[in-house]
Amino acid sequence: TIYISEEEAEYYRQNGMPDIQAGDVTLTGSQALAHARNRTLGSDFERTRRQRSVMYGIYRKIIEIRRASCRERV
Repeated sequence: TIYISEEEAEYYRQNGMPDIQAGDVTLTGSQALAHARNRTLGSDFERTRRQRSVMYGIYRKIIEIRRASCRERV
């Protein structure tokens, strides 16, 4: 789950991702890659924030899957 601002969501809707809404969203792999690489919106600091957000979202998903796997073993 990654937070998408209203500005980002509007940009993505206008550029080929019509289903993207602002707020906490789950992105597909290609959507997450496009979000992390986007150089059109904001500064370089904003782009690195998006990259960190995507990486942290991946990390949280891995932890969630591992916890579920551990619970099944018990």
